[in-house]
Amino acid sequence: MRVLAWVILWIVVGCTSQTASILTPTATSTRQLTIYNWGTYIAPQLLTLFEQQYGVTIRYDEFDNDDALLAELRAGAAYDLVIPSDTLIPLMRNERLIAPINHANIPNFVNIAPEFINPTYDPQNRYSVPYQWATVGIGYNISATGRELTSWQDLFDPMFAGRVGVFDDHNLMIGAILLMLGYSPNSTNVVELDEVRDFLMSQPNQVVVAGDLGQDYLANGDLAVVVEFNGDIAQLMRDNPDIRFIIPDEGGYILMDSMVIPTSSSNRNLAELFINFILDAQNGATLSNEIRYASPNLASRPFLNASDLIDPVIYPPEDVQKRLFYQAFVDAQTDALYADIWENFRQISIQLPSEQTQE
Repeated sequence: MRVLAWVILWIVVGCTSQTASILTPTATSTRQLTIYNWGTYIAPQLLTLFEQQYGVTIRYDEFDNDDALLAELRAGAAYDLVIPSDTLIPLMRNERLIAPINHANIPNFVNIAPEFINPTYDPQNRYSVPYQWATVGIGYNISATGRELTSWQDLFDPMFAGRVGVFDDHNLMIGAILLMLGYSPNSTNVVELDEVRDFLMSQPNQVVVAGDLGQDYLANGDLAVVVEFNGDIAQLMRDNPDIRFIIPDEGGYILMDSMVIPTSSSNRNLAELFINFILDAQNGATLSNEIRYASPNLASRPFLNASDLIDPVIYPPEDVQKRLFYQAFVDAQTDALYADIWENFRQISIQLPSEQTQE
């Protein structure tokens, strides 16, 4: 359930970086690479460097939840590289939405820390390569809340009504409420899920369904509290000392986002070249230093910001790791129940005008 500490591994394992000399731009079918990724989840200078180094152009699009990514691929959208959450990978594999990766084209795969290799959601990393890992918790502005937060229950404090933003993600949010009520975040127990439904339906107009824009609303003062990824809040903490991030006492999520190649890609070699480029030691550090997420790249460690390496928001300490859970991909019937509970709650929640404009 926990991410293992890296420090000993870094001392023992040599840090390497290799160039994908196997691949050149001439091996690709076109000169354009299309990428679909989460918002605020790339160092833009890496895109420019890749274009200059390999003589290609990149079309870079963003999504704000896994459901949007899945819908695009199911509808036939043609991307060369996408970055889903770990729980989505088995489903994408079973639906033949992603293709096996040719590891011979990714020599920098040796830079991945051992604890992130051969995950249960993708044995032998046949379809996926680790990108960044993250946690999900609560971000807030203490000048707006007037107190420190500690629990998922704080999302429903009447003092914060209308000033709380949450993900539009039924699995993550139902899991958070399950944790708050003392249950497994991956529960399939109908009685427990009915309790979640009853609780949520007793909270009209308490929260804003903010998608993956919570960090923006927190930054501009529209919201005081948000459910967000640690890296998005860590980015805000650079400039605002009043911003905080916590893993609630009941626990939170740990997520591994990975690079995968859709079966619709016509540029698989170019996608593998980009994966290898990201896994370069210095490029991997540039990525993590910019977006402030935790890197699975052991070779990048000497180039990471020293202050980030000791930041508990980015690299949670051991006691916090014990409270982190991986999200399970529940069966279709349970997922439909989760989705129904969340949609009913969504209907009695708030949407900010700026979010509606985004849609």
